[in-house]
Amino acid sequence: MFKLFKNLDSTQIKTEPIILSILLVLLSILITSCTDSSSSSISSRAESYPVTYSFFDVDVNSTLSNSLKSRLNNILGDHSTETRNTINLNINREGFLKKHLPYFYELHLRLNSTTGKLPTSSTTITGGRKIELVPERVEHNTIKLSYRYAINKNLPFNYVEFLFSDFNATPLLIRVNFKKDDLNVVDTLKQKYGEPKEIKWKEKNGKSLCWQNGDDLLILSFVPDQFGKPNYESVIYFGKRLEDLLKAEAALREAKVKSDFKSGQNLF
Repeated sequence: MFKLFKNLDSTQIKTEPIILSILLVLLSILITSCTDSSSSSISSRAESYPVTYSFFDVDVNSTLSNSLKSRLNNILGDHSTETRNTINLNINREGFLKKHLPYFYELHLRLNSTTGKLPTSSTTITGGRKIELVPERVEHNTIKLSYRYAINKNLPFNYVEFLFSDFNATPLLIRVNFKKDDLNVVDTLKQKYGEPKEIKWKEKNGKSLCWQNGDDLLILSFVPDQFGKPNYESVIYFGKRLEDLLKAEAALREAKVKSDFKSGQNLF
């Protein structure tokens, strides 16, 4: 682009105004495309949902952008980025979601199925024995931002994770782990979202506090260490965004099947 400008002398500029206009338009497009925006043009078509839960102002309608990354880096420190991630919605231990939060258990099964659908049965019988089906390893079109140095920013979080869809740049889930509640997170959540549903564990001092609003879930778990002292694990699941991800991946699979079929038609 800049070589084209450099090679135009004054005579060419005077005699070829149309070419100059075209180059200026192209340069304008280039500059616009490099400005801060969502990571995908698809994000502009993402459906807006009611805001339920958030962490550092990242909510269900946020979009991944350079400015968002910069803002989170200023708050939480540098991040690492991973793409094509598996998604495990299990909380605390196997069976917890199935027993207490069946909708998210079904989402977990669909996210760990290559078809994106529920398996016909969660168990199979071999020789009279019931064997739990092992979830498939499915990598999704996602972008994960992980923060492990928030302590250097005088924040108590030892791990923070934001998982975004790579289809529309919206958040799918947020995880936050911390060892001490120096910021009174528990009281803050109760004041903001009301009294939660409390689920006690078999382990002493182990429990989970659950807030559910529509298809979105906020859960804070007290995970006791070997001395019975709780560590804190918090997660926000944006259910509708996870459903959107499954729909987008199903559309991709369908498009690939149609493309393969058309290719086969040309063989004979």
